[in-house]
Amino acid sequence: MFNWVRPELLDWLILLVVGIATTIAQIYMTKAYQLERASNVSNFNYLGSVYALLVGYFLFGESIGILGLSGMAVIFIGVLLSARFKTKTI
Repeated sequence: MFNWVRPELLDWLILLVVGIATTIAQIYMTKAYQLERASNVSNFNYLGSVYALLVGYFLFGESIGILGLSGMAVIFIGVLLSARFKTKTI
């Protein structure tokens, strides 16, 4: 906050693309919740942190530490297990 750097043109373009992509993702996620059971859709919300780490690594050159990799693995395994062994209710 005390070392504010004004965004340049490329920064504004990146922010615009991120905002558009986020809006589109939110629209499709809302549509998914309308069309499918919430328990089926909610598992994929947990993958958002995995996507964020991967985008940060590949697009912005951020490093991913062992805790980040461990967290991604736990989340991914949890989503897979939840999708595989979910209880079926009528």
